[in-house]
Amino acid sequence: MNLNVSKSTISHIANKLGKECRLGLLNNQKPKFYRRRHVATPATVRRITSYISKENPPTISLIAVRCNISVGTAVSIIRDIIHAKYGKKKAGTSFISSCH
Repeated sequence: MNLNVSKSTISHIANKLGKECRLGLLNNQKPKFYRRRHVATPATVRRITSYISKENPPTISLIAVRCNISVGTAVSIIRDIIHAKYGKKKAGTSFISSCH
């Protein structure tokens, strides 16, 4: 029995099998899909709101460290979810007003 198979077909099959091996499909395991952690949870938003509503609010970087999130995420939560405005001063970032 003679079969003529092109190199591209062989390489395509080999790549497909390689991906399945890496996903663990040959061991009857489900493929694992990783998703990003949702950080703007209600608890985090409440925590940030309580921090910025203080008379002397901490800097955004300090808020981010306390909430275990990045500075960019803290800024986007403050700007997009809480809708608070903040301005920079020499000593650090302070919050001007919080408008709901």
